[in-house]
Amino acid sequence: MNNKKERVLVTGATGYIASHVIKELLEKNYSVRGTVRSLKSPKCEDLKKNNIFGLTGQSIELVEANLDTHEGWSQALSQCDYLIHMASPVPKGDSYFNDTSIIDTALNGTKSVLEAASGIVKKVVMTSSSAAIMFPEGTMNDSFNFNAPPITEETWSKVEGTLKTIGAYPVSKTKAELFAWDFCKSQTGEKAFDLTTINPTVVIGPLLSSKIRALSLSFPYFAASGKIGSLPKRRIPLPYVDVRDVACAHVESLKNPKTDGERYILHNGYFDLADALQELKEEFLPLSKKWPKHNMPTFIFHLLSIFREDAKMLTSFMGPSHGKVREIISTKVTDHLGLRYRTMSDSLRDTINSFKKLGMIK
Repeated sequence: MNNKKERVLVTGATGYIASHVIKELLEKNYSVRGTVRSLKSPKCEDLKKNNIFGLTGQSIELVEANLDTHEGWSQALSQCDYLIHMASPVPKGDSYFNDTSIIDTALNGTKSVLEAASGIVKKVVMTSSSAAIMFPEGTMNDSFNFNAPPITEETWSKVEGTLKTIGAYPVSKTKAELFAWDFCKSQTGEKAFDLTTINPTVVIGPLLSSKIRALSLSFPYFAASGKIGSLPKRRIPLPYVDVRDVACAHVESLKNPKTDGERYILHNGYFDLADALQELKEEFLPLSKKWPKHNMPTFIFHLLSIFREDAKMLTSFMGPSHGKVREIISTKVTDHLGLRYRTMSDSLRDTINSFKKLGMIK
């Protein structure tokens, strides 16, 4: 009997979602190899020590490979059965809107990885984003167009001529995913592989290491730590999903034939962070005394966004004053994988507790 573990390559292994995917893979008894840009990075230490996963007798192999070059990918994929492609340039500050280099990096990196994987792996699960879905008309207000048809897995963000209206990041994710589907369809015979893409909305949930940073957690962190004192009176509806549910969808898609050739939106509804925090206020006294409330005039918050990146990002989610949102249909992942989403309260509670456990807030 062959008891050899199946090996999965996870690109971008030091990422927030990737850390949970690796934990899930190890719990399912897969052999895991992860790519990082540099083995000297402090982020690698926790992964190499394996102390963030809470597992014994499990290990992860780390190798260097960079999205900016073809080098290293064939070696990284050697003897791998599956590929979970998660690596993608993460925007910082204004680069979300205007750094076109992340478009080239995401697209060329995906090309390098998939070309190396062709003929080696059985299946690829790729982390895309709701950013590749949420802007079909090419504007930041598309998700507030409540009279428009619902957003589904058939929806694609408009990328031509929209760099200045939706930003570089959605364009980068959309183009990279479109390439992946076209490339997969072009591979035949021994080079053929199955493909599934996972498109989560705003991802929240516990951090496994203080060395890991997540753009989607910056607002919850600043709010929970009391570094944001006030929020605009207008509610900010954020679409969300728990990071552990995202990780589960990745891993469960590897061997489930229902997921072959499928695209999945992972979305558990909308929430307003200040309101969600208030529901947990009694559990986190005295810390919660510093949590923000909706008491800032909206026009002042817009002025603040000129000088603060966190405020600028939030204004993009604020939308029109009517506060209505476009319907997102995301039931396919439940139908195919039986995924049951964690509640907002559980997700936010565990997020805050992870900040406390890691010494990020007191």
